[in-house]
Amino acid sequence: MSNVVSDTSPLIHLAAIGRLSLLREYYHSIIIPTAVWREVVEQGGDREGAKEIQTARAEGWITVASPKNAARNTATPPAYTGVTAPDGFPPGDAVPVVSRMTSET
Repeated sequence: MSNVVSDTSPLIHLAAIGRLSLLREYYHSIIIPTAVWREVVEQGGDREGAKEIQTARAEGWITVASPKNAARNTATPPAYTGVTAPDGFPPGDAVPVVSRMTSET
């Protein structure tokens, strides 16, 4: 099993059909950028995925992490460093995937 970095869409869609656990079956752990956590959980309220992602993080198989260059993960669209997101593009899907991640406390 390996680790994987996920954006917002797979988390929300798998949670919507009650199959978020598929990620746990295929990967040792799932790392999500801080912007994904904000979009799905903090801003998600009662929408699909919010509770499931919180539970998965509490169980330890989803980790929230920030890129080494945190500036890329703190801006909101369309003002990413070096990245222009289309109007209305969700932050969790616009975050550049950075291979070197560090765990967030």
